[in-house]
Amino acid sequence: MLFFVICALLLQPVLSLVVLVPLYIYPSNGAVAWQSLITVIRNHPGVHYLIIINPNSGPGPKNYPDANYVNGVSQLHAFANVKMIGYVDTLYMRNSIDTVNANVDKYASWTDYATNITLKGIFFDDMTDSADQSAFDYMSSVSNHARSAFAAKNGNNDSTIVFNPGCKVDSTYFQWANYIVEFENALADYPGLATIKRNKPKMRQKQAIIAHSADVGSTQMQTILKPIYKQSIGAVYMTQQCCYNGIDTQQLSNVSSIIASLKQNGK
Repeated sequence: MLFFVICALLLQPVLSLVVLVPLYIYPSNGAVAWQSLITVIRNHPGVHYLIIINPNSGPGPKNYPDANYVNGVSQLHAFANVKMIGYVDTLYMRNSIDTVNANVDKYASWTDYATNITLKGIFFDDMTDSADQSAFDYMSSVSNHARSAFAAKNGNNDSTIVFNPGCKVDSTYFQWANYIVEFENALADYPGLATIKRNKPKMRQKQAIIAHSADVGSTQMQTILKPIYKQSIGAVYMTQQCCYNGIDTQQLSNVSSIIASLKQNGK
């Protein structure tokens, strides 16, 4: 019996480490500003990218994005290894559920646009780290609404929901999200395995790590990423910048190449 249990465990598919990209810069001049990202994606077809689209700290005042965003999002749709989700700020529950849901609905409605700018989920930023019932009710409500809104528009349940408290939160939240960002800070403050091992192994596939000010070379970055990969963490982003106000092509390419190598070598 033990032999069969071990075999079953070994045959379970290992989920890939996803690169979570906060794409917060404007795609000026027909998305010229996004071309360096597109080049990295094109050069790493075996790496999966979850890209956060953020026109105006949310979808913006209009039903659809402007021509530059349409151009950029439609270009990213050309890649099978890309999935895009919309940015929504919960403002630590200070934004009402109705306000949050209205922003979610705008993103979901992008499916109706003539050009393919369909998104596949929501990145809920500034999530509360409270563990009381009102917080559980709030986050479960906006998450469930998002899944229903995208299912209604896209005809499937393939939506991806990300919570970003930027710190450790109660494990109850994991049932409502595909990923939870449990570290978002400077790389110098990243505690390594102490962050990774905060959760039970089955939850680590839903754990995400974002580190800014990551001014390190490829050798040190591989040392950082290898345990993240081996512990089956779900998503990661590393950038030398501090505020996501540009595309750090060098580090993004570096991280992508390391993940591709880890996948290929299985270690």
